[in-house]
Amino acid sequence: MNLDSYRGRILDADAHLQLPLRVYPEMLGPAGETIYKGFAKMLGGNAAEMLTHFDPDDEEPHSDTNIWRVKGAAAPGATTAEGRIKTLDMMGIDRQLNFPQVLVCFAVWGGGPRADRIDAMRRYNDYAIEWSRASKGRVRSVGVLIVDDLAEACSEAERIVEAGIESVFLPEGTPIGGLSPAHPDVDPFWKILSERDVPALLHIGGGIRYTQEKVWGQTPLLSSGGVGAGETVNPHMLSTVHQAAENYVIALTLGGVFQRVPNLRFGAIELGATWVGPMAERMDMICDMRMGKDIRAFDLRPSEFLARNFRATPFINEDIGKMMERHPNLEDVYCFSTDFPHPEGGTNPLGVMSESVERLGAATLEKFLVTNSELLMPACGGANLLP
Repeated sequence: MNLDSYRGRILDADAHLQLPLRVYPEMLGPAGETIYKGFAKMLGGNAAEMLTHFDPDDEEPHSDTNIWRVKGAAAPGATTAEGRIKTLDMMGIDRQLNFPQVLVCFAVWGGGPRADRIDAMRRYNDYAIEWSRASKGRVRSVGVLIVDDLAEACSEAERIVEAGIESVFLPEGTPIGGLSPAHPDVDPFWKILSERDVPALLHIGGGIRYTQEKVWGQTPLLSSGGVGAGETVNPHMLSTVHQAAENYVIALTLGGVFQRVPNLRFGAIELGATWVGPMAERMDMICDMRMGKDIRAFDLRPSEFLARNFRATPFINEDIGKMMERHPNLEDVYCFSTDFPHPEGGTNPLGVMSESVERLGAATLEKFLVTNSELLMPACGGANLLP
Protein backbone atom coordinates (compact mmCIF):
# COMPACT_ATOMS: atom_id res chain seq x y z
CA MET A 1 0.00 0.00 0.00
CA ASN A 2 1.41 3.37 -1.04
CA LEU A 3 0.81 6.11 1.53
CA ASP A 4 3.16 8.68 -0.01
CA SER A 5 0.33 11.11 -0.77
CA TYR A 6 -0.48 11.33 2.96
CA ARG A 7 3.08 11.77 4.24
CA GLY A 8 3.58 15.06 6.05
CA ARG A 9 -0.18 15.56 6.46
CA ILE A 10 -1.11 12.73 8.83
CA LEU A 11 -2.57 13.68 12.23
CA ASP A 12 -1.84 11.45 15.22
CA ALA A 13 -4.56 11.64 17.88
CA ASP A 14 -2.67 9.76 20.59
CA ALA A 15 0.93 9.88 21.75
CA HIS A 16 2.63 10.35 25.12
CA LEU A 17 5.26 12.49 26.78
CA GLN A 18 7.19 9.67 28.44
CA LEU A 19 10.01 11.01 30.55
CA PRO A 20 12.56 9.01 32.56
CA LEU A 21 11.24 8.15 36.01
CA ARG A 22 13.99 10.12 37.76
CA VAL A 23 12.50 13.32 36.31
CA TYR A 24 9.17 12.88 38.12
CA PRO A 25 10.14 14.34 41.53
CA GLU A 26 11.41 17.52 39.90
CA MET A 27 8.53 17.76 37.42
CA LEU A 28 5.65 16.91 39.81
CA GLY A 29 6.94 17.80 43.28
CA PRO A 30 6.04 15.67 46.34
CA ALA A 31 3.47 13.61 44.40
CA GLY A 32 6.13 12.84 41.81
CA GLU A 33 8.56 11.76 44.50
CA THR A 34 5.95 9.34 45.85
CA ILE A 35 5.26 7.96 42.38
CA TYR A 36 8.97 7.54 41.65
CA LYS A 37 9.72 5.68 44.87
CA GLY A 38 6.59 3.54 44.65
CA PHE A 39 7.15 2.53 41.04
CA ALA A 40 10.81 1.73 41.63
CA LYS A 41 9.80 -0.48 44.57
CA MET A 42 7.11 -2.19 42.47
CA LEU A 43 9.66 -3.10 39.81
CA GLY A 44 11.81 -4.57 42.55
CA GLY A 45 14.73 -6.55 41.25
CA ASN A 46 13.85 -6.04 37.59
CA ALA A 47 16.52 -3.39 37.23
CA ALA A 48 17.01 -4.05 33.52
CA GLU A 49 13.38 -3.21 32.74
CA MET A 50 13.59 -0.14 34.95
CA LEU A 51 16.59 1.17 33.08
CA THR A 52 15.70 0.29 29.49
CA HIS A 53 11.99 1.11 29.42
CA PHE A 54 11.23 3.53 32.25
CA ASP A 55 14.48 5.22 33.22
CA PRO A 56 17.05 5.04 30.42
CA ASP A 57 20.05 7.33 30.29
CA ASP A 58 19.17 8.53 26.79
CA GLU A 59 16.95 7.99 23.77
CA GLU A 60 17.92 5.52 21.08
CA PRO A 61 19.18 7.11 17.84
CA HIS A 62 16.69 7.89 15.09
CA SER A 63 16.33 5.30 12.37
CA ASP A 64 13.44 4.01 10.27
CA THR A 65 13.36 0.93 12.50
CA ASN A 66 13.83 2.57 15.90
CA ILE A 67 11.05 5.14 15.55
CA TRP A 68 8.48 2.33 15.32
CA ARG A 69 10.05 -0.52 17.29
CA VAL A 70 11.77 1.06 20.31
CA LYS A 71 9.24 1.72 23.07
CA GLY A 72 9.19 3.58 26.37
CA ALA A 73 11.37 6.50 27.42
CA ALA A 74 14.21 5.19 25.23
CA ALA A 75 12.24 5.67 22.01
CA PRO A 76 13.62 8.38 19.69
CA GLY A 77 11.68 11.56 20.53
CA ALA A 78 9.97 10.20 23.63
CA THR A 79 11.45 12.80 25.96
CA THR A 80 12.64 15.78 23.93
CA ALA A 81 10.70 18.15 21.69
CA GLU A 82 13.56 18.36 19.20
CA GLY A 83 13.71 14.59 18.98
CA ARG A 84 9.93 14.31 18.69
CA ILE A 85 9.80 16.67 15.70
CA LYS A 86 12.42 14.54 13.95
CA THR A 87 10.36 11.43 14.73
CA LEU A 88 7.20 13.02 13.32
CA ASP A 89 9.03 14.01 10.15
CA MET A 90 10.29 10.46 9.68
CA MET A 91 6.84 9.00 10.36
CA GLY A 92 5.18 11.43 7.95
CA ILE A 93 3.08 13.02 10.71
CA ASP A 94 2.24 16.72 10.71
CA ARG A 95 0.96 17.17 14.26
CA GLN A 96 0.16 15.06 17.26
CA LEU A 97 -1.74 15.04 20.56
CA ASN A 98 0.67 14.38 23.43
CA PHE A 99 -0.89 12.92 26.58
CA PRO A 100 0.88 12.54 29.91
CA GLN A 101 2.25 9.18 30.93
CA VAL A 102 -0.20 7.27 33.14
CA LEU A 103 2.08 7.83 36.15
CA VAL A 104 1.25 11.52 35.94
CA CYS A 105 -2.43 10.58 36.27
CA PHE A 106 -1.66 8.63 39.45
CA ALA A 107 0.07 11.70 40.86
CA VAL A 108 -2.75 14.07 39.90
CA TRP A 109 -5.85 11.88 40.36
CA GLY A 110 -4.59 9.33 42.88
CA GLY A 111 -5.13 9.11 46.61
CA GLY A 112 -2.39 11.39 47.86
CA PRO A 113 -2.88 14.67 49.77
CA ARG A 114 -5.02 17.06 47.75
CA ALA A 115 -2.51 19.89 48.04
CA ASP A 116 0.17 17.66 46.52
CA ARG A 117 -2.15 16.58 43.71
CA ILE A 118 -3.04 20.18 42.84
CA ASP A 119 0.63 21.08 42.91
CA ALA A 120 1.41 18.15 40.60
CA MET A 121 -1.37 19.20 38.20
CA ARG A 122 -0.07 22.75 37.92
CA ARG A 123 3.55 21.66 37.62
CA TYR A 124 2.76 19.19 34.86
CA ASN A 125 0.64 21.68 32.94
CA ASP A 126 3.43 24.25 33.06
CA TYR A 127 5.91 21.63 31.89
CA ALA A 128 3.59 20.57 29.05
CA ILE A 129 3.15 24.17 27.91
CA GLU A 130 6.89 24.69 27.64
CA TRP A 131 7.40 21.34 25.93
CA SER A 132 4.77 22.12 23.31
CA ARG A 133 6.18 25.58 22.76
CA ALA A 134 9.55 23.97 22.02
CA SER A 135 7.84 21.84 19.35
CA LYS A 136 6.54 25.00 17.64
CA GLY A 137 2.94 23.87 18.04
CA ARG A 138 3.26 20.59 16.15
CA VAL A 139 3.04 18.53 19.33
CA ARG A 140 -0.11 19.54 21.21
CA SER A 141 0.54 18.57 24.81
CA VAL A 142 -2.67 17.80 26.68
CA GLY A 143 -3.17 19.52 30.04
CA VAL A 144 -4.63 17.62 32.99
CA LEU A 145 -7.42 18.85 35.24
CA ILE A 146 -8.64 17.93 38.70
CA VAL A 147 -12.40 18.36 38.40
CA ASP A 148 -13.92 17.56 41.79
CA ASP A 149 -14.27 21.30 42.47
CA LEU A 150 -16.01 23.09 39.58
CA ALA A 151 -14.65 26.56 40.33
CA GLU A 152 -11.08 25.25 40.60
CA ALA A 153 -11.47 23.28 37.37
CA CYS A 154 -12.68 26.40 35.55
CA SER A 155 -9.85 28.48 36.99
CA GLU A 156 -7.10 26.03 35.97
CA ALA A 157 -8.69 25.51 32.55
CA GLU A 158 -8.67 29.26 31.91
CA ARG A 159 -5.09 29.58 33.16
CA ILE A 160 -3.58 26.88 30.99
CA VAL A 161 -5.63 27.74 27.90
CA GLU A 162 -4.46 31.33 28.09
CA ALA A 163 -0.88 30.05 28.44
CA GLY A 164 -1.15 27.95 25.29
CA ILE A 165 -2.55 24.50 26.17
CA GLU A 166 -4.92 23.50 23.38
CA SER A 167 -6.62 20.38 24.77
CA VAL A 168 -7.43 19.08 28.25
CA PHE A 169 -7.52 15.58 29.70
CA LEU A 170 -10.48 14.84 31.98
CA PRO A 171 -10.91 11.79 34.25
CA GLU A 172 -13.96 10.03 32.83
CA GLY A 173 -14.65 8.38 36.17
CA THR A 174 -14.97 11.65 38.11
CA PRO A 175 -18.03 13.93 38.01
CA ILE A 176 -17.30 17.62 37.56
CA GLY A 177 -17.84 19.43 40.83
CA GLY A 178 -19.84 16.45 42.10
CA LEU A 179 -22.32 16.85 39.24
CA SER A 180 -23.13 14.95 36.09
CA PRO A 181 -21.06 16.49 33.27
CA ALA A 182 -24.40 17.16 31.57
CA HIS A 183 -25.82 19.21 34.44
CA PRO A 184 -26.56 22.77 33.29
CA ASP A 185 -24.45 24.12 36.15
CA VAL A 186 -21.38 22.62 34.43
CA ASP A 187 -22.05 24.45 31.13
CA PRO A 188 -19.73 27.38 32.05
CA PHE A 189 -16.84 24.89 32.16
CA TRP A 190 -17.68 23.52 28.70
CA LYS A 191 -18.02 27.05 27.35
CA ILE A 192 -14.53 28.00 28.56
CA LEU A 193 -13.23 25.26 26.26
CA SER A 194 -15.64 25.62 23.35
CA GLU A 195 -15.19 29.39 23.02
CA ARG A 196 -11.45 28.82 22.57
CA ASP A 197 -11.76 25.70 20.34
CA VAL A 198 -10.04 23.60 23.01
CA PRO A 199 -11.06 19.91 22.92
CA ALA A 200 -11.96 18.05 26.10
CA LEU A 201 -10.52 14.53 25.98
CA LEU A 202 -10.97 11.26 27.80
CA HIS A 203 -8.16 8.72 27.79
CA ILE A 204 -7.53 5.30 29.23
CA GLY A 205 -6.58 5.57 32.89
CA GLY A 206 -9.16 8.15 33.92
CA GLY A 207 -12.09 5.88 34.84
CA ILE A 208 -11.01 4.75 38.29
CA ARG A 209 -13.87 6.38 40.21
CA TYR A 210 -16.61 5.61 37.68
CA THR A 211 -18.37 2.79 39.55
CA GLN A 212 -18.19 4.68 42.85
CA GLU A 213 -20.27 7.61 41.64
CA LYS A 214 -24.05 7.74 41.27
CA VAL A 215 -24.60 11.23 39.86
CA TRP A 216 -24.19 10.59 36.12
CA GLY A 217 -27.92 10.51 35.41
CA GLN A 218 -28.89 13.15 37.97
CA THR A 219 -29.79 15.96 35.59
CA PRO A 220 -33.27 16.76 34.18
CA LEU A 221 -32.92 15.34 30.67
CA LEU A 222 -31.48 12.05 31.93
CA SER A 223 -33.92 11.41 34.78
CA SER A 224 -37.19 11.87 32.88
CA GLY A 225 -39.34 8.83 32.27
CA GLY A 226 -40.14 7.77 35.81
CA VAL A 227 -40.41 4.13 36.87
CA GLY A 228 -41.55 1.24 34.72
CA ALA A 229 -42.62 -2.25 35.75
CA GLY A 230 -40.48 -2.45 38.85
CA GLU A 231 -37.41 -0.91 37.20
CA THR A 232 -36.25 2.63 36.66
CA VAL A 233 -36.72 3.57 33.00
CA ASN A 234 -34.85 6.61 31.72
CA PRO A 235 -32.49 7.47 28.87
CA HIS A 236 -29.38 7.16 31.00
CA MET A 237 -30.12 3.66 32.32
CA LEU A 238 -31.18 2.38 28.90
CA SER A 239 -28.03 3.65 27.23
CA THR A 240 -25.21 2.92 29.66
CA VAL A 241 -23.24 -0.27 29.12
CA HIS A 242 -20.93 0.08 32.12
CA GLN A 243 -18.01 1.66 30.37
CA ALA A 244 -16.76 4.86 31.88
CA ALA A 245 -16.05 6.67 28.61
CA GLU A 246 -19.27 5.52 26.97
CA ASN A 247 -21.19 6.59 30.06
CA TYR A 248 -19.59 10.03 29.86
CA VAL A 249 -20.36 10.51 26.17
CA ILE A 250 -23.95 9.30 26.67
CA ALA A 251 -24.41 11.79 29.50
CA LEU A 252 -23.07 14.66 27.39
CA THR A 253 -25.14 13.75 24.33
CA LEU A 254 -28.54 12.84 25.80
CA GLY A 255 -27.99 15.35 28.59
CA GLY A 256 -28.04 18.13 25.98
CA VAL A 257 -24.48 19.47 26.27
CA PHE A 258 -23.82 19.30 22.51
CA GLN A 259 -27.20 21.01 21.98
CA ARG A 260 -26.47 23.82 24.47
CA VAL A 261 -22.74 24.12 23.65
CA PRO A 262 -22.69 23.32 19.91
CA ASN A 263 -19.01 24.16 19.36
CA LEU A 264 -17.68 21.82 22.05
CA ARG A 265 -14.98 19.47 20.75
CA PHE A 266 -14.80 16.14 22.54
CA GLY A 267 -12.79 12.94 22.17
CA ALA A 268 -12.31 9.47 23.65
CA ILE A 269 -8.71 8.43 23.09
CA GLU A 270 -7.12 4.98 23.47
CA LEU A 271 -10.43 3.54 24.60
CA GLY A 272 -11.21 1.57 21.46
CA ALA A 273 -14.07 2.41 19.11
CA THR A 274 -16.24 -0.67 18.52
CA TRP A 275 -18.62 0.68 21.17
CA VAL A 276 -19.27 3.97 19.38
CA GLY A 277 -21.62 2.68 16.68
CA PRO A 278 -23.87 0.60 18.95
CA MET A 279 -23.95 3.48 21.45
CA ALA A 280 -25.09 5.86 18.71
CA GLU A 281 -27.79 3.41 17.61
CA ARG A 282 -29.11 3.08 21.16
CA MET A 283 -29.17 6.82 21.70
CA ASP A 284 -30.98 7.37 18.38
CA MET A 285 -33.51 4.73 19.40
CA ILE A 286 -34.06 6.41 22.75
CA CYS A 287 -34.50 9.75 21.02
CA ASP A 288 -37.06 8.14 18.70
CA MET A 289 -38.95 6.95 21.78
CA ARG A 290 -39.58 10.69 22.31
CA MET A 291 -38.88 10.55 26.02
CA GLY A 292 -39.16 14.09 27.32
CA LYS A 293 -40.01 17.29 25.46
CA ASP A 294 -36.45 18.65 25.71
CA ILE A 295 -34.96 15.64 23.93
CA ARG A 296 -37.63 15.95 21.24
CA ALA A 297 -36.48 19.54 20.69
CA PHE A 298 -32.86 18.60 19.88
CA ASP A 299 -31.63 20.11 16.62
CA LEU A 300 -29.83 16.87 15.67
CA ARG A 301 -30.13 13.18 16.33
CA PRO A 302 -27.56 11.83 18.82
CA SER A 303 -25.54 10.14 16.05
CA GLU A 304 -25.41 13.48 14.24
CA PHE A 305 -24.12 15.20 17.37
CA LEU A 306 -21.37 12.57 17.55
CA ALA A 307 -20.37 13.07 13.93
CA ARG A 308 -20.16 16.82 14.53
CA ASN A 309 -18.67 17.04 18.03
CA PHE A 310 -16.96 13.74 18.89
CA ARG A 311 -13.91 11.73 17.84
CA ALA A 312 -12.52 8.34 18.92
CA THR A 313 -9.34 6.37 18.24
CA PRO A 314 -9.72 2.65 17.47
CA PHE A 315 -7.30 0.10 18.85
CA ILE A 316 -4.86 -1.29 16.29
CA ASN A 317 -6.53 -4.73 16.37
CA GLU A 318 -10.05 -3.42 15.66
CA ASP A 319 -11.48 -3.71 12.15
CA ILE A 320 -11.89 -0.01 11.47
CA GLY A 321 -13.19 -0.55 7.93
CA LYS A 322 -15.94 -2.83 9.23
CA MET A 323 -16.96 -0.22 11.83
CA MET A 324 -17.24 2.40 9.10
CA GLU A 325 -19.23 0.05 6.85
CA ARG A 326 -21.67 -0.76 9.64
CA HIS A 327 -22.06 2.88 10.66
CA PRO A 328 -21.38 5.08 7.60
CA ASN A 329 -23.02 8.03 9.35
CA LEU A 330 -20.12 7.94 11.86
CA GLU A 331 -17.31 7.83 9.31
CA ASP A 332 -16.10 11.22 10.53
CA VAL A 333 -15.65 9.96 14.11
CA TYR A 334 -12.73 7.54 13.76
CA CYS A 335 -9.15 8.89 13.97
CA PHE A 336 -5.69 7.48 13.41
CA SER A 337 -3.27 7.20 16.33
CA THR A 338 0.15 5.69 17.06
CA ASP A 339 0.14 5.59 20.89
CA PHE A 340 3.83 6.51 20.58
CA PRO A 341 6.00 5.44 22.39
CA HIS A 342 3.81 2.78 24.02
CA PRO A 343 3.91 -0.87 22.94
CA GLU A 344 0.10 -1.03 22.61
CA GLY A 345 0.39 0.97 19.39
CA GLY A 346 2.30 -1.85 17.72
CA THR A 347 5.26 -1.52 15.37
CA ASN A 348 3.30 -0.66 12.21
CA PRO A 349 0.15 1.24 13.21
CA LEU A 350 0.09 3.29 10.01
CA GLY A 351 0.21 0.23 7.76
CA VAL A 352 -2.15 -1.95 9.79
CA MET A 353 -4.85 0.66 10.31
CA SER A 354 -4.66 2.05 6.78
CA GLU A 355 -5.04 -1.45 5.35
CA SER A 356 -8.26 -1.84 7.31
CA VAL A 357 -9.70 1.38 5.85
CA GLU A 358 -8.29 1.54 2.30
CA ARG A 359 -10.94 -0.75 0.79
CA LEU A 360 -13.47 2.01 1.44
CA GLY A 361 -11.65 4.34 -0.93
CA ALA A 362 -9.15 7.17 -0.90
CA ALA A 363 -11.64 9.75 0.41
CA THR A 364 -12.39 7.66 3.49
CA LEU A 365 -8.72 6.96 4.14
CA GLU A 366 -8.07 10.71 3.88
CA LYS A 367 -10.68 11.27 6.58
CA PHE A 368 -9.19 8.64 8.85
CA LEU A 369 -5.58 9.75 8.52
CA VAL A 370 -6.06 13.50 8.22
CA THR A 371 -9.32 15.38 8.30
CA ASN A 372 -11.25 13.65 11.10
CA SER A 373 -8.60 14.61 13.64
CA GLU A 374 -8.74 18.28 12.65
CA LEU A 375 -11.57 18.64 15.17
CA LEU A 376 -9.05 17.80 17.90
CA MET A 377 -6.00 19.50 16.34
CA PRO A 378 -7.19 22.42 14.21
CA ALA A 379 -4.64 23.68 11.71
CA CYS A 380 -5.09 27.22 13.01
CA GLY A 381 -4.04 26.06 16.48
CA GLY A 382 -0.60 26.28 17.97
CA ALA A 383 -0.36 30.06 17.71
CA ASN A 384 -0.05 30.51 21.48
CA LEU A 385 2.72 27.93 21.58
CA LEU A 386 5.02 29.65 19.13
CA PRO A 387 8.10 31.30 20.68
